[in-house]
Amino acid sequence: MDPTTQAPSSGPALRLLSAALDAREKGATERALEALDQAIDLDGRCTDAVRARGLLLMEMGELDLAAADLNRAVRLAPDSAYCELERGTVHLLRGRLEIALTAFERALALEPDLAAAHASRAAALLRLGRLEEALEAISNAVAARPDNDADLHNRAVVKTALGRHREAICDYERALAMNPKSGGSHNNLAWLLATTPDSALSDGPRALRHARAALEQGRIGAWLDTLAAAHAECGDFEAAVRAEAEAYSRSSPRNEAFRQRLQAYQEGLSYAAWRKRLAIGRRGKR
Repeated sequence: MDPTTQAPSSGPALRLLSAALDAREKGATERALEALDQAIDLDGRCTDAVRARGLLLMEMGELDLAAADLNRAVRLAPDSAYCELERGTVHLLRGRLEIALTAFERALALEPDLAAAHASRAAALLRLGRLEEALEAISNAVAARPDNDADLHNRAVVKTALGRHREAICDYERALAMNPKSGGSHNNLAWLLATTPDSALSDGPRALRHARAALEQGRIGAWLDTLAAAHAECGDFEAAVRAEAEAYSRSSPRNEAFRQRLQAYQEGLSYAAWRKRLAIGRRGKR
């Protein structure tokens, strides 16, 4: 848990909190939850117990219950940036984007250099479609913690959405220099290299290397889709069809985009050529 906001509390409640944190660290989730319930029953103003229970419930997927606790923690510790950050996080997971955004902004008002709040604010803004603001927010996170590969990865995601592919590629490369086993960064970089409409940036062989590196971390359907695009960009349509067929078979429910790309590769079209044909078809219908 992040820096404490503990208000004065009774000895028994604090001992139960300590036992709960120890149980949680050992993976004994139910025992931890029971101890936290008891601590809060003894002292409802034990802020760290309320926070700990909220975070544990969030990990368990009990988002509504977690939100109730993390909202309560903010009321108990209104000057805690970390409580606001945690409250925002659970609302972001619940899809309550405006509430989450407000919480992250309150956290930053309390602690302007809190990198995690900048990064989380960027995530909310991205989902709201406010891309330029999201880029500014995630860039603030990168400036605050330049050695964090996840922030660089996420900034590349925003830059990709803005069509700034060259800059996105640079951020993925920096992220991978920090964390060479990041399957997500390998996959996203491979996808950009295989599918960018900018012929000066497309690089099938390099996309293939990164797609394979991603799959070393896990055989995920979306990553197989990337592998297929890389094979197609290299002109190996038999391999593209095999990879896309596996991606489609692993999707549940069946991914219609995968099926369409499978058909394109069967016809000998690269991803870029397929997208170009779709765009021409849409213009022809106007």
